[in-house]
Amino acid sequence: MLYLLGNFWMVYNRFFEAFFGGLRYDACFLQRELIPNPNLLVEMFVLSCFNKVIFDFDDSIFLRPSWAKTGNGLLADKGMEEKIQYLVSRASQVVVANEFLKSKVEAINPQIAVLPTPVDTHYYLPVDRTRRPDRAVIIGWVGTSGNLFYLKEIMGAFERLWGERKDFRLRIVCNLPDQDFGIKMDSAFIEFREWKLAQEIKNFDEMDIGIMPLQEDEWTRGKAGFKILQYMASGIPVVASPVGMNLTIVKTGENGFLAQNEEEWIHALNRLIDDRALRSKMGAAGRAHVEKNYSLEVMAGAFIRILSGQLNGR
Repeated sequence: MLYLLGNFWMVYNRFFEAFFGGLRYDACFLQRELIPNPNLLVEMFVLSCFNKVIFDFDDSIFLRPSWAKTGNGLLADKGMEEKIQYLVSRASQVVVANEFLKSKVEAINPQIAVLPTPVDTHYYLPVDRTRRPDRAVIIGWVGTSGNLFYLKEIMGAFERLWGERKDFRLRIVCNLPDQDFGIKMDSAFIEFREWKLAQEIKNFDEMDIGIMPLQEDEWTRGKAGFKILQYMASGIPVVASPVGMNLTIVKTGENGFLAQNEEEWIHALNRLIDDRALRSKMGAAGRAHVEKNYSLEVMAGAFIRILSGQLNGR
């Protein structure tokens, strides 16, 4: 009953906002879908209220996530696929986070721009990690419980690493896991912390290495790599799977490592655990990379030009 009431209230608010917004504003910026189900009624009404609609999305939201795989691969979410196609076709401008997402929709609407997800470099800041010689190296993973699916895939590397050395900890920062995909949260090398906004920066400040494991599929190719950008903005070197945007953001040997299999994960983590100077060097390089290519300051100008073009009728 509460779920139904929540959905009713959401739909009511969207209709109300769209109707009065259409009277007051020249354009609507629509990020992802308005209602998280295949029903198109709300979006159709919103589009009818505005002359210009900028539609933005930064995930393969036309698919179900990797953990919903069957033996035949990823499941297309047919209703959502049709919904996204409709929104793309009706938008005056489409904005996506990477070239993979662009390739999926540019045949429907060529008026499309690629803007990687930016990170606030005034919020995420590097700290001095050289004054921590006497404690275990903290390898950090931050994400929602669904994405523990990818972390599970490399737990064998951590178990082997723990068998060889005891000078690190894997810190998992996550909402209370409603699904852990079999990860043993009570393992000696794991520290679990519930994600809280008030503790977000503290968690990044205490990390020495950041990781982003992924499987290779169409869902992950659509990801924007925001986790990596958070690590780098915080001055943390990264180890990540060579998938999608990770390939663009991570410069192997400069700001981190790309690891394809268990052996490569172990090799990369060993190098960073052993070499504090390398961690510091790569962390600084990652910070500079984000400032130059993925900061709010860099992306804001491009975003404003897109909005201006729409509002000026171009």
